[in-house]
Amino acid sequence: MAVTFACEAVLVLVRNGWSFRKRSRVTVTSLCGMLKLKVHLCKPLKIEPGQYINLWMPSVGLGAFWQNHPFMVASWSTEAQECLEIFIQPRRGLTRDLLHIARPNGPFECKWAMFSGPHGHTVPVGQYETVVLIADGVGIASQVPYLKKLIHGYHHRRVVTRRIHLIWQISDI
Repeated sequence: MAVTFACEAVLVLVRNGWSFRKRSRVTVTSLCGMLKLKVHLCKPLKIEPGQYINLWMPSVGLGAFWQNHPFMVASWSTEAQECLEIFIQPRRGLTRDLLHIARPNGPFECKWAMFSGPHGHTVPVGQYETVVLIADGVGIASQVPYLKKLIHGYHHRRVVTRRIHLIWQISDI
């Protein structure tokens, strides 16, 4: 277990930059009670639909120093990305703190952030003729990468998908 932890710690340091001159940072914007995070990476990273990162932003506040959160990545590209987009419905703890910081001052930049990942597996939905995607509220952000990849695959004749049904339940408008 100690070896696994050490390997994970080294991987996190490599992905987030060894030096303090160039490191990962996060821009937080409040959008009608929601949060949009842009994670600016030191090194490009390939993310597949359905994958998430664990994000640690100690400069947000004292309590945030001890918290890291898993967040679903909403952006997708055929190439490795230098900037990841994340959408959040604030609840308690770190996400509520981020909402309070971002709201009064416009976009907030967290200059010291680290992440681990990507974690999780993608579902190969392009092998099905019909795909049904279901989302609730901000959960739509986790479906967007699948939509982008399916549309890209369709245009480049890499998927067999011909129909996509998107079911999105919205509680508040």
